[in-house]
Amino acid sequence: VELAKEFSDDASAKFVNGVLSQFIKEEDK
Repeated sequence: VELAKEFSDDASAKFVNGVLSQFIKEEDK
């Protein structure tokens, strides 16, 4: 269960980072 939670948190973090990165790129235009 802990491993699954850790994976989920990691995937969520990558997703959030991806969204933020895309948002920042759009703002730079």
